[in-house]
Amino acid sequence: MMRLFALCLALSLATACTPHARAPLSDLTTAHEWDAPDRDEWQMPHAIVQALEIKPGMKVVDLGAGTGYMLPFLSEAVGPEGKVYAVEIQKDFATMLRFRTHHEQLANVEVIEDTAISMTLTEKVDRVLLLNTYRQLEQPIAMMKAVRAALNPGGLVVIVDVRPDPRVEGPPPEQRLSPNTVEAEARGAGLTVIADSTHLPRDYLLVLADAEEAAKLPPSATPTQP
Repeated sequence: MMRLFALCLALSLATACTPHARAPLSDLTTAHEWDAPDRDEWQMPHAIVQALEIKPGMKVVDLGAGTGYMLPFLSEAVGPEGKVYAVEIQKDFATMLRFRTHHEQLANVEVIEDTAISMTLTEKVDRVLLLNTYRQLEQPIAMMKAVRAALNPGGLVVIVDVRPDPRVEGPPPEQRLSPNTVEAEARGAGLTVIADSTHLPRDYLLVLADAEEAAKLPPSATPTQP
């Protein structure tokens, strides 16, 4: 099952299967902008961690970790008994992630370079974050099915991506996906949106859970807006 997770990740970034113009993979030429001093102001990383509802000891995946911007926040949230998997398909970024985790002494973070279909997790995970990654997935439904299969009972997925509003700084409008599109694709993968937020200055935030599990919960048991 976890090998399926790796397989779908590799394939999802290689073969188009949706009518949307998925955003191209990022490259290192703009990587310095991802950790700009003002990013905390508009990215609001603590709000993202709050939406993930991370508890100490949890296992969290940062899917498409890029430069590792979120890793210090996730590492702190899971604590020394927890684990963060920084999954990155591009070699240059994976190298950067390894340097960062070593330099910042993030001992509970493991970098997984998934350029080959060889990544294996030995355990299921509790949380999966896709931060400005979802719009790059060319097989989103297959990918999200794999993410769903990788979740422990009660697991959550948080998708954060740039709003389609052209007044918001970000990628070209044709490369942006609306929350409705993401929600529809998630339903196709057996996931459902249980909370959302428009409080982030540039991005929307969706919290997803296994649709079958969510259907069994009383309304009061679902998270509120972060």
